[in-house]
Amino acid sequence: IDYLADNEGRCHTMQVHPDGNSDYVCHLKSQLPKAVRWISRTPDHDAIAIVEPGTCEVDGYLREKEKGNLVILNPGEVYHCEIETGALNVSQTNEILRKISAARIS
Repeated sequence: IDYLADNEGRCHTMQVHPDGNSDYVCHLKSQLPKAVRWISRTPDHDAIAIVEPGTCEVDGYLREKEKGNLVILNPGEVYHCEIETGALNVSQTNEILRKISAARIS
């Protein structure tokens, strides 16, 4: 998934449950421009996970390296990213949904 960012450069992911509560992830697109989601549909499982932000897609190490999506660190180097995540109640969910709707998406 290639994220769209709001006017503050933040990407928002929500999994809103039928009761109005949600699971929420927020991060800066400049730090984590891609995302992966997983779906499991087997006789024993029927699940979908909230999107996980990252720097690359799921095509494997060599292909992602060719595409320039990997962040490769030398010994002692640090890669910093900020992720806000949590469970939101109905009021908090609606507040974030309003923010997303009102934002200029780029």
